[in-house]
Amino acid sequence: QAYWGMTPVEVAELLLGATSREEREWERTAWMTAHLLSSWSGKKIKPDDLLGFPVQPRDPVADFEKAWARHEQRMAETAKGNGT
Repeated sequence: QAYWGMTPVEVAELLLGATSREEREWERTAWMTAHLLSSWSGKKIKPDDLLGFPVQPRDPVADFEKAWARHEQRMAETAKGNGT
């Protein structure tokens, strides 16, 4: 029932966060598996090889700054009455 009280922007942010967490989990799993397989097989296996797409390096500071900017924008829109 908590979802029914959310604005479309809040639902979009919720979905963006869930998608991002899932992607990070897959990347972390691929990284661990690649290192385990590389150590046992003697071959250089990269997480990209397991996922089928390149793993982009993350900058946690930039990620935080983007999330904070989105939050501030949403708060400003809500204060103006445009938060729908």
